[in-house]
Amino acid sequence: MFGEQVRVCTNVETDAPTPNLLYVDGLDVVPNVPIGAEAIEIEKIAPDDFFLLVDGRAPTVAFLKKHLSRDFEVFTHPLDSWTTFRPLPVGHA
Repeated sequence: MFGEQVRVCTNVETDAPTPNLLYVDGLDVVPNVPIGAEAIEIEKIAPDDFFLLVDGRAPTVAFLKKHLSRDFEVFTHPLDSWTTFRPLPVGHA
């Protein structure tokens, strides 16, 4: 995806309501593929208040900063290493 090797969970429930919160953690299941890209696909169908919380996962955070299509305020906690992606209002200045 975007020229990088990523993994995407294949068991996402497509008939379930679209989440407005995605918690990303535990992505060490595929050796040597440190980037989880599920948020890219879910963002396409998520509501305007779609919020992301990433627990650690620096390569995933860097990837999402570059490739999410919406505008987010991104905050990484300096001690605990979790990152939030809070949606900015549409048409923000």
